Amino acid sequence: MTINKALSHDQHRVQWSHYGWVLGGILVATLIRFPVQPILRDVAPFLFYLPVVIAVAIAFGQRFGLLATALSVLPANYFWMPPENSFEVTWSGAVHMLDFSVAGLSVSWLSEAGRKRKQLQEHLRATLASVGDAIVTTDCCGRIVYLNSMAEVLTELDGPTAIGCMLGSALTLLAEDGRQVLNGTFQVAVNNDDIESLPRRLIVCSKSGRRYRVEQRTSRILDPSGRKLGMAILFHQPEPDPEGLPAFDPVKPGDPLNAASPLPRIAMICIHGALTARPVGDAPATGGLAAYVLGLSKRLAQMGYEIDIWTRKLEDQPEIEVVGAQVRIIRLPCGRSFISPDRLSECLPDWNENALRLIRAHQLKYEFLNSHYWDGGLAARHLSRMLGVPHIHTPHALGVWKKRQAEADARESAARPDAEPSFTKRIVSERSIFATADLIVATSPQQQEVLFRDYGLRPEKCRMIPPGYDESRFFSVNDSARLTIRRRFGFQMPVIQAVASLADNRSCELLVRAFAVVSEQMPQAIFQVLVDRKALAPQEAAVFIRLRALISELGLARKVAFESAVPDHQRADFYRAADVFVLAGWEGSAPMAALEAMACGTPTVPITRGLLQAADSGQSDLAADLCSNPETLGNVLLEIIKDSELRSELSLKGTRQAGNGLTWAGIAREFITLAGNKNGRFQLPPGSGAVVPGAQPADSAS
Repeated sequence: MTINKALSHDQHRVQWSHYGWVLGGILVATLIRFPVQPILRDVAPFLFYLPVVIAVAIAFGQRFGLLATALSVLPANYFWMPPENSFEVTWSGAVHMLDFSVAGLSVSWLSEAGRKRKQLQEHLRATLASVGDAIVTTDCCGRIVYLNSMAEVLTELDGPTAIGCMLGSALTLLAEDGRQVLNGTFQVAVNNDDIESLPRRLIVCSKSGRRYRVEQRTSRILDPSGRKLGMAILFHQPEPDPEGLPAFDPVKPGDPLNAASPLPRIAMICIHGALTARPVGDAPATGGLAAYVLGLSKRLAQMGYEIDIWTRKLEDQPEIEVVGAQVRIIRLPCGRSFISPDRLSECLPDWNENALRLIRAHQLKYEFLNSHYWDGGLAARHLSRMLGVPHIHTPHALGVWKKRQAEADARESAARPDAEPSFTKRIVSERSIFATADLIVATSPQQQEVLFRDYGLRPEKCRMIPPGYDESRFFSVNDSARLTIRRRFGFQMPVIQAVASLADNRSCELLVRAFAVVSEQMPQAIFQVLVDRKALAPQEAAVFIRLRALISELGLARKVAFESAVPDHQRADFYRAADVFVLAGWEGSAPMAALEAMACGTPTVPITRGLLQAADSGQSDLAADLCSNPETLGNVLLEIIKDSELRSELSLKGTRQAGNGLTWAGIAREFITLAGNKNGRFQLPPGSGAVVPGAQPADSAS
C-alpha cells in the first residue's frame, strides 16, 4: 500500500477537508441562528443553512451539496422547529423540510450541471487547441469568435485581440494563383450563408507577409434545433495521399527542390534509416530515428522553414519524395549496391560528392545542418566544412554505451563481444564529430552525462532536448471509449504492454521475470512486448533467443506475445487499450513510444530514469529500485492493475506532463531557439514562436 498512499494522499486529504468544510459551515450557521432565535422563533428554520448548501454545492460538487442538505435538516429540526429540542416532526415542519430538500436538490443538480458544462467547454477548447489544422470560428455576422493555436501560428494573430474582428479585416486570403484577394469574398459568403461558392484551395498570408498554401473547409455551426450559430473554417496543409502523391503540390513545376522559395532552409542529414513520407505501418511502436526526423521536420516546416531530409537511396525508391508542405526527402546513391548500416561510413565520400553536386547545381543555401546518428554526423561534418554552414549533431545512440552493454551481455553469456572493432571505429568517429560540430543535442539526461563523462564534451557545447510526439494523434479518451477500444482488440483480461530494446539484455530479462510475479497472482493477465525482430544484429538475435528460453522456463509461453509491428493508424488505440505501459532499456534515449503512451492516458512505468528526467513525469516514486528488482516491479504492476484510483492518478499525471512542452511543436521551438542562440548566424522566420536576441542573417556558401 506504500505506492497507493504516496500517490493518493493528497486526494484523500482534499476529500476529508471537503467534509470538514460541510460540517464547519453547518456549525457556523447553527451558531449564528442562536442569537436571533428569539426574534425569528419558528420562522424560516433553514434561513442560514441554505447559503451553506449553495456554497458547498458550487465549491465541491453535487455530492457534498446533497450531504449539506441532509445534515442541515438535523439541527434545524432539533433546535428551530416546534417542538424545540426534539426530533419530532410536525406537519408544518415536514413542509419546511420538503421545501428545503427540494431547494437543496435543485441547487446541487444545477451546480453539478454547471461544473460538467465547464469541464466540457474546457475539453472542447483543449481539443480544438491541439488539432493539427488551423481552425477559425465566427458568429453569424462574420465576427471572429475563436482561433486555435495553429490558426494563431498560421496568421500570426493574437487570439484575444482578433476575437470580435470581422473575418475579412483580420485575415489576408489570396486565390490559389496569389493574385486575387479573397477577403471580401469570404466575408460576404459567411454573412449570406453561401459557403458552397468558396474556393477550396487558397493562400493564407500571415501578418509578416509569409504565405501558406492551404485547403479550406467551411461548415455551419448549428444548435440541436438546427439554428445556425456561426461558421467554422478549417485551413489544412495536406499530407501525401495513399498513392504517395502530394494532395496539393507546394512545389513549383520544374523545381522539385523548391529552390526558388524565399523561406529559410534547414538540412536534415539522416543516412542510417529507411526514411519514407508515408507512415511506416510495419515498424514497431518504439519511436525511432525515422519518426524523430520526420516529426521534427514537419513542425519546423510549420514554423516557416523549407526542410530537406537528405538520406541514401535504397532499391527503387524515388530520388525526391514530398512529405508535406515545405518538407521533402532527397535520396542519393551511396555505393553501387546495397550496403549494410555497419559499413555505411565506407561509402560516405561517394554520397557526399553526390550531395555537394546537387546542392551547388540548385544553389541551395542552408541556415544549418542537423545530422542524426554517427554516420549522418560524418557526412554532415564534410558538408559543413565545404559549404561553410553550422553543423548541429543529434547522436541518438552512443558507441560507448553500446560497447558497455555488449560487454555486459557477453560476460553473462560467457562469450566475447564480436563487434569490438566496429565499436572502436565508431567511438573514434563520434569523438571527431563531437569535436568539430557547432552543437551537440542529447535526447536524454543519461545521454548527456555520457557525453560529458566519456567523450569529454564541454557543457556549453551540449544541450538536452527530448523527443516529442504528435499531439493531434495521441491523446487520452474517456472510460467508455477505452472499453470500446479494448473490445475491438479482443482484450478481456488485464494487459501489460512494454517496449524493449534487445540491445539491453538485463532490462528485457527484468521485464519477463517481473511479469512472472504478476502472473502468479493474476493468471489471466497477458504481456505484450513491442520489439523489432526483422533486422536483428547477431548480438540482439542471441538476446531474443535467451528471452524465449527464459519465458518457456517460467511457463509463460502462452501469456507473453512479442509484437514486431503495430499498424501506424492503430498505434494510439493500441496504447489506450493497455492497463499499464512499461519502458525498458534505452539508457541513452527516451523513446517516443513512452511519451505517446503517456499522452494516450496509459499509466507508464519507466524502469530506467531517462524518460523520468527528460519528461519530469512526476512518477519518480515508481522508478525506485526498479532497475534490478523484478519482484518490486511486478508488485508495482499488480498494484496499478488492481487499483483503479491509482491508474487514474498516473494517467492524469502522464497526460499533463506529456503535453507540457513535449509535443513536436514545443520541441521544434526549443530546437530553433537553442540553435540560434548557439550559432548566432541566422534569423528566425517571423511567427516561428522563438525569439533569438542578436541573431544575424545566414552567410552560408553554396
